[in-house]
Formats: sequence, structure tokens, C-alpha cells
Amino acid sequence: MSLLVIILSTFLLETLESVAAETLINEPRASLVAHFDRAIAIDTPKNLQIERRSGRIIKDGVLGNALSLGVGEYLAFDVADLMSSYQGTLMLWVRPHSDYYRNNTLDFNSHTFVSFQWADKRKGYFVLSEGWWEPAGSPYTYLVGNNQDNAHFKFKFPYVKGGWVHFTCVWKAGCPGYISMYVNGMYLYRYKRFSDSIYPTHSKLYIGCDKGTTSFKKRWADSDFDEVMIFNRDRGRPHDLRPPTPPCIRVRTRRFM
Repeated sequence: MSLLVIILSTFLLETLESVAAETLINEPRASLVAHFDRAIAIDTPKNLQIERRSGRIIKDGVLGNALSLGVGEYLAFDVADLMSSYQGTLMLWVRPHSDYYRNNTLDFNSHTFVSFQWADKRKGYFVLSEGWWEPAGSPYTYLVGNNQDNAHFKFKFPYVKGGWVHFTCVWKAGCPGYISMYVNGMYLYRYKRFSDSIYPTHSKLYIGCDKGTTSFKKRWADSDFDEVMIFNRDRGRPHDLRPPTPPCIRVRTRRFM
């Protein structure tokens, strides 16, 4: 094979990989995008004010760099003008700093990845958390669309220290509305219960803790985060995920009533 062919083949491969990456991280119509490649900041929309408690940028993200949040650390930003209960999608990569569930002390600490409140005049909140409603809910990961509507379900996921996991959370109001979950690009569950009213978020969305809820109990995520995106529509299944998606892991779901 000639040197020219090798060079052209290498260039084409890099171009295709770049296009695949752009498909994931520069999705048009996304109302919010955070890459964490250059700084702890939001890339879209520009100049969005943030609140942060420590945290740092690390080099080994899914695409480029990532945000690392330890115990007692979080990132928050105002999403009141970016999200509503009408419909939406939240996508993010998470990499735990520990092997959740794998301990012999039976002291299961919960780890909240995302939380925020709805402006529904009922103090309803949204949360994606490993562990909730302890102690019975400690061994489960929860997606709570709105606690005031009993819109939530739980499932078991074998988190591994240093292993990236991709979550896609979807919601849509209606009669009935629904919340859905995709894990590593695979459809997991749809629960046909969500609000039939349209309302915005209360204010800030928190990454790394449960401060966005009315049940703050210092459930620090203690995890790395990358490629956080929010859409004001049901984006459906993410077909454009790139490695390092871990091998298919069987998960079990069970509604918490």
C-alpha cells in the first residue's frame, strides 16, 4: 500500500470519527450543551451563569475532557427558561468514583446525579439518583419525573468504578403523560404517569447532588460527568453514542409505589 493511500485512509477515518463526535456533542436544537472541555462552564447557551462548589476538569472524558465532582461538590445553573414539563430530554455520561453496591458494611450511601424542582406550586422535583427513599430504596437507581405525581420508577444497575454510563431521561406531559429511560443507548422502561399540566422548572438544575429537591440529604454523586445535554422535546433513543459505552448489562426495573 502506498504512502499516499495510507495518508488518505487515515484522514478519512479521522474525518468520519470527527463527524460522529459532532453528531453527538453539537446536536442542533439542544437548548443546553456542556462539554467541559475547556472549563467548568456551559457551552450553550453562551454566558449562562453557574453556581459551583469546587470540582475540576480532568483529561480522560468520553470526548475530550470531563467534569469531576467529589463528595461535597456540585455544579448548578438556571434552567427556568430552558425546560418545561411539556416535554424534554436530559442526556449525560456518568462515571462513578466507587463500585456502588459492592461493599460489605451494608452502609449504602446514595449518589444523586441530577436534581431540580418544578414550578408547579406543589414543590415537585425531578431526580436521577443511585439510591432514594432510603433505606428501602438504597440498592436502586431512581428516575423521578415528579414526586407529586408519583411519576417514578427504579431499577438495579451494577455500577463499576471507572466505567462510564450514559443516561437518557425523557418526559412528556399529557393524559397520560410519561417518563422514559435509556441506559447506554438501550431502551429500559416507560412509565405512563406524569403531569397533565404545563409548567417550567423552578430555577436551578444541580449536577452532583440532591440540592435541587425538597429532600436534601447530602447525596453527593462522587462521579465524573461529560457531554450534558438538554432538549425541549422527546429526543427518543440516542442512536449516535460512541465508545466507551460498556458492554450490555442486564438491568431490572420495578415501580416504586
